[in-house]
Amino acid sequence: MTDRSNTTQNSQQSEFVSLNEQKGQAPGHLRLAILLLTLLGLSAYLGTVLPVFAPHLQQHYDITNRQLGTLLSCGAMGGLIALPFIGLLVGWLGVQRVVQISLLGTGGGLVLCAIVRHVVLLEASLVIVGTFGGALTIAAISLLVNLYPAWKRRMLAITFSACYVPAIIFPPLAQYMLSLTAPGQQARFALVLHLPFGAVGLVLIGGGLLLGVTRGVDLSSETEETGPLKLRNLLSWSTFLIVFLAGLHAASDSTLYGWMPKFMTGTFPYLPLGTGVVLALYSLGYMIARSLQATLPERVGQRAFLTLSGPLGGLVVLVAIWRGDALMVGLLYPLAGMLWCLEYASLLSEIQFESAAYFSAILAGANLVGAALGIAQLNLAGWIADLTSSLQWAMTPAAAGFIAFGILAALS
Repeated sequence: MTDRSNTTQNSQQSEFVSLNEQKGQAPGHLRLAILLLTLLGLSAYLGTVLPVFAPHLQQHYDITNRQLGTLLSCGAMGGLIALPFIGLLVGWLGVQRVVQISLLGTGGGLVLCAIVRHVVLLEASLVIVGTFGGALTIAAISLLVNLYPAWKRRMLAITFSACYVPAIIFPPLAQYMLSLTAPGQQARFALVLHLPFGAVGLVLIGGGLLLGVTRGVDLSSETEETGPLKLRNLLSWSTFLIVFLAGLHAASDSTLYGWMPKFMTGTFPYLPLGTGVVLALYSLGYMIARSLQATLPERVGQRAFLTLSGPLGGLVVLVAIWRGDALMVGLLYPLAGMLWCLEYASLLSEIQFESAAYFSAILAGANLVGAALGIAQLNLAGWIADLTSSLQWAMTPAAAGFIAFGILAALS
């Protein structure tokens, strides 16, 4: 699996080389893009392994399903703090400076996750990671799109697919680390849980410092241009629709991803595919689908991606959770992800590009709505699970969100 991930990552780098050659841009753009993608992928460590640890965290801290939903939503809560201000910060400080600050803050939050032991302190640390991590995602994507403005959908697809390379590696690694701990070995479980947080956090801090010394890269004037963000330019029905649909997609995706390991371990007595492997397959499917999407001409298949991929994926996962056995769920969930992942990059490519601040503000608005809906859905899933004792019903609203996305996109 690692070899396949490295091969795909090499293909992503080849895409960047091709784009640089076509645009005649300096090699510094390529180096900066690769550095950004690497750090952005590492910043996703916590979000990719936390669902694998979730059933064990519930036992470790002796918390209910509703409390587990709150724990899983802490990162999204942090996003609510930062996201309203990203567009303004990019307009004021410049997109590259915001990326650097976000890397330092995300790394610092992960180091705190490695130190704390009480569940409340862990939740507070997760909020910090979510605050700076949400800003990092928006600013880094905005910077990458600014580097290659003529290839907006392609760059979005490349960025999203490359970011899933760590998500293929980390969940099986978390599952393996859990296999080294026996029930009741609280100290060893705490070590397996917390120590990698600190290691990844230190790497991100180092990356933020390294990014600070690359500010001499010959970036285009649009990339580093700062100035006030005019709110009236954001007020349109098309902008509101993009923001809502992107938020709906993100919330449904994060809820299914966060609860899938709990659903599988709580529903089936035996799992032929471990939860970490299933999440890795899901991320691999995402990366493959978006890599293929990136090879298409800019507007080819746009309407089908927006109106059909989400509903088809939502129906597949509904069939899996209601009618499937353990193996069927483990295989159909990644397949569903390969379908609905195509709608997101297509949707964001509809944003009219005016400046880094403008793009960042709309993307931040989408992530803000996604964080708010994600918090609601993650906690709703826990509430439904406690109320009905049915994890199938707990997962259904999130799956239905993808069907609603396609219907709204078709009507608009």
